[in-house]
Amino acid sequence: MDEDVIKELRSRNIILQDRIGEGGFKKVYKALVNGKIEALKITQLLDSSISDEEEKRNYQLKMLLRSKREFEILREVGGENLVALGSVGETEAVIAGMPYYFYSEEYLDGHTLSIPQKEGDFPSWESIKELFDTGVKVLKRLNANNTIHRDIKPQNIMELSDPCRRFVFFDLGIAYQEDDSSITSTGDIAPGTRLYRAPETFYPDYKDNLDIRSDLYSLAVTVFVYATGKHPYVDDFCNNVSNQIITNPVKNIMVYRSDIPSEFSTILSYCLKKQPALRPTLTKIENLLTRVR
Repeated sequence: MDEDVIKELRSRNIILQDRIGEGGFKKVYKALVNGKIEALKITQLLDSSISDEEEKRNYQLKMLLRSKREFEILREVGGENLVALGSVGETEAVIAGMPYYFYSEEYLDGHTLSIPQKEGDFPSWESIKELFDTGVKVLKRLNANNTIHRDIKPQNIMELSDPCRRFVFFDLGIAYQEDDSSITSTGDIAPGTRLYRAPETFYPDYKDNLDIRSDLYSLAVTVFVYATGKHPYVDDFCNNVSNQIITNPVKNIMVYRSDIPSEFSTILSYCLKKQPALRPTLTKIENLLTRVR
């Protein structure tokens, strides 16, 4: 991090420690904020390689809107099994001539979901069900706020030691509110991680079909990968992943995990349907899950 930024943050009683994440011009730091450990998200709002003034202004506005959107969503729905905001409110600052936007979230002291590499690494059936239960609750919380996460994957779920709050979903950097068209325009390539994106997001008109059912698909893929170390559709990770997701038949989780109840396998396969209209509602899934032991 630039020394001028470090000095400015110190003047606000924010002391950066380790960098714990980054993406594009956004960086996340473990930081000491007024004596308490939090996660500071700081975004550089300008790309210094851009020379055209109008392009600069448009870029800065886009980055600011995206960052503010994540903050606003967390202010409305953060907490419980979604990461919560920290004590540093949204702040815009020009430091050494460069505009920045930053705020803090709670620091999650755990590890992101492990992907099993061999049978001995498999999580228990109880952990798999708890992850799915938690994910459905998170999606209901987001859906009530007309919000789509768009990047649910093992790397964006933290596993904590707290038995009352074991799984916490985070990183809403590309989250989308269904009544907001100010950032991603129709025709843009859908954001998100390719392996966990729903089939409908690979088509040019993806925004016409984008809703919480796309997140449900991503959650189901995440649960499948967490349980087995396998992707439910993709076999060859080096060749045309999107085509495999669109065309390959879904795998049966019980082939890899005979200890998983058939009722759960059926629910998961419903959530992995290629057509969004064939995926069940969140309430339906909750009801079905109560019957699985």
